[in-house]
Amino acid sequence: MHAASYGLICLLSIGVAAYALVSYSLFPLGASVHPNLRATFESHPIGIYSHVFAAAVALLLGPLQFSRRLRAARPTLHRVSGRIYLIAGVCIGGLAGLYMAMFAYRDQIRDRWNKEVLGS
Repeated sequence: MHAASYGLICLLSIGVAAYALVSYSLFPLGASVHPNLRATFESHPIGIYSHVFAAAVALLLGPLQFSRRLRAARPTLHRVSGRIYLIAGVCIGGLAGLYMAMFAYRDQIRDRWNKEVLGS
């Protein structure tokens, strides 16, 4: 991987993770989301926090998996960080995200379906 590409991956990953960590640890839950989602966030805090913080782990550890230097110089660290990335970041963060997806915009989708498809 070219240095510029790797640098961009690191920059974007750290930026998204930093935004999520700051937004969800320093501000009230739901303060940085659309008002239609605020009630959902407030009623499922464990799902939201699990998704945000586990996905932040994935975003912070993910770029390490592309580092040739780390793989060559510290293969044990590369493997351990890869396992943490997979278990904490992808599995927990992904499953929590799927769980929360069941509640996102659910009422708006149902109302639109009823209005446009069923005509009620």
